[in-house]
Amino acid sequence: MKISDSFKNLPLPLVVFLAIIFSAFMIQNLYGQTENDILSLIKAGDQLGQEGKPQEAMQKFNQAFRLEPDNPEVNFKLGLSARSVHDYETAVMAFERVLIIDPNAVQAKIEMAKSFYNLGSFETAKQYFQEALESDIPAETRANLVSFMQGMPQLLED
Repeated sequence: MKISDSFKNLPLPLVVFLAIIFSAFMIQNLYGQTENDILSLIKAGDQLGQEGKPQEAMQKFNQAFRLEPDNPEVNFKLGLSARSVHDYETAVMAFERVLIIDPNAVQAKIEMAKSFYNLGSFETAKQYFQEALESDIPAETRANLVSFMQGMPQLLED
């Protein structure tokens, strides 16, 4: 006997109701699983980064990105891991996505500036550093950023 034969004797409204309940359960389970996957991938990527395995960390963040491409935390961590393996183009794209989602993300502007600097795009780097400096940031962060920029002579040239 097939499973479909079991439903032949049930009233149609009950079959429809069961199908709706089953579908809702599957969607909820799928969404919950994706959310858990994102969290476990972020955690695994963080752990690999702490263990000094930046390439493997980047793979985890890439997997998380494929599941949730509009997640700013995933994009930020993907950008950081990309910078750590000198993949500056990927870093720029990741930080760009963060800034599309949150144009006021100062740390993403700073990391974007560093990535452009590493690519040799000094004017663009300087622009992002300036935007970060013009933001509402703590005095200590501002002082650290100014000090950091002073160590980059290409940013001081006009």
